This record gives sequence, structure tokens and C-alpha cells, in this order.
Amino acid sequence: MDIPSKTPQVKRTKRWIILFAMAAGIATISTAAYTILRYGKLPSTPASTGEPTVAIARTITAIGRLEPKEEAVHPATSSSLEGAKILQILVKEGDKVQAGQILAILDTRDRRLAALKEAQQQVKVVQFSSGQSWR
Repeated sequence: MDIPSKTPQVKRTKRWIILFAMAAGIATISTAAYTILRYGKLPSTPASTGEPTVAIARTITAIGRLEPKEEAVHPATSSSLEGAKILQILVKEGDKVQAGQILAILDTRDRRLAALKEAQQQVKVVQFSSGQSWR
């Protein structure tokens, strides 16, 4: 008689196990579907080649000077160009250039104005020391 009394309890336990398994399966399938829909739209990233990626800058601000990669035959540099800004670059990277070709135009206006003011001050000093007054 023991066996017939346990049979309904075993059926209830099996029913709960089946319901729990179904709920776990539905939760797993829902999670998988959400993950695929959510992250499946992202572009696939290529395998890393070990080379660092470099961002391309549209504007560069730097202090320094331009130097050739190889030996320059007749470098046309001057200390008076120190601090000049590049106004316009006339060649692109990879272009072949001729000897004597202008590569860039430097904006030296500020430096020339400063040199003019300095020269005017020197003239005033010389005029004052010699006793001449032009103004």
C-alpha cells in the first residue's frame, strides 16, 4: 500500500522538474536570441596583424623643423626661418619632386614685422645719439 500513496507525489515532482526544465530552456533561448539580435549587428573586426593602427590627423600643430629622410645635397635653410609657419604645402606625400622645386610656402609675416620694428628702433637710437631728428 505504500507504493500507491507515493505515486501522486512522484507525479507532482516530475511535473515540477519538467516545468523547471522548460522555464530554464525558454530563458536560455531568450538570452541567446537577445544576444544574437543585440550584438550580431556589430561589424566583425579583422584579426589583428600585430601592426599598430594610426589615426590620420587633419590638422597638425608642432614645434620643430623639416628635415629630409636622406642626405640633402644643398639644404636651403636659414636661421631667419626659425619660427615660421607653413602657409601652404605644394606637394603631396609620395610625389616625385625636382631639384630646386618649391615644396612649401612659409608664412614669415610676423617675423618680418618684428624685424622691421627692431630696425625702426635702431634708426631712432642712431638718430638720437647723432642729434638728428627726422620727426
